[in-house]
Amino acid sequence: MSAATRKSLGQRWQRVRTVPGLGRDVSALVALVVVGLVAAGVILAQINLTPPWAQRFTFRVKVSMGQFHPAQPPSLRGRLPHQRRDSRAGGPSAS
Repeated sequence: MSAATRKSLGQRWQRVRTVPGLGRDVSALVALVVVGLVAAGVILAQINLTPPWAQRFTFRVKVSMGQFHPAQPPSLRGRLPHQRRDSRAGGPSAS
């Protein structure tokens, strides 16, 4: 910092200390700015904001409509995890 800047900051600090009520007003303003920044940070964290510098991936899938019918669910091959054959526990068995 240059000497002029330091002198200017020193004069401002002296004025804040000597003018009645100015210190209280400046501290209230600083407190409001801090509360506003914290609130903005919490809001942005809650909405899952993606910063512009984050890496994004785009996936494209080509599906043939001859093999897929929206009204019919896709068929599953093999057993579902909850249909395991367990002879010890007497659980459901897939036939």
